[in-house]
Amino acid sequence: MFGMMEAMLSFLRRQVGLRTDSASASGSLHAKVSEFRNFAGAYLALKGSIASDTLRTSADTERSFTGLEMEIVKSIRAFVRGTIRVSFELRNTDSVYPARGQIYKNGDPHGSERRTFSLSYVTFREDIEVTEGDYVQLAIGGTPQTIFCRNFRIYYDYRTYDNIVITN
Repeated sequence: MFGMMEAMLSFLRRQVGLRTDSASASGSLHAKVSEFRNFAGAYLALKGSIASDTLRTSADTERSFTGLEMEIVKSIRAFVRGTIRVSFELRNTDSVYPARGQIYKNGDPHGSERRTFSLSYVTFREDIEVTEGDYVQLAIGGTPQTIFCRNFRIYYDYRTYDNIVITN
């Protein structure tokens, strides 16, 4: 029985490889995975985002808030770096005070504060710069009446940083 287990373990080691194998394209599975990880990491490091009309992530649920302070009501974590397009819809319930909304990044106001007196939804868009792991958020409020938001969305395309002319 012991000999059979030893033979099976030896077979698996030959087929899969050991964690201490050096990385080479013709080596073990561990070595091939290491080589792929290095290649993919280098490739992804060259990729970034550029604002576009390609929808990538959305938080579409309608939210409301009543208060004189701005309150973050939606949040999406970005896993790209570069420029993204952020959009949201905002509406008012009273035409006396404007409904206010603003994009936040990692808890801090970012970009322009948007205002509307409209009782139906108005769409606002803004292109912002992000790095991997940033939280892109929407804050609403700043008015004594209830206001509503929905369709908080992030749009972008991938771009590769190649073909850069150093000297012409």
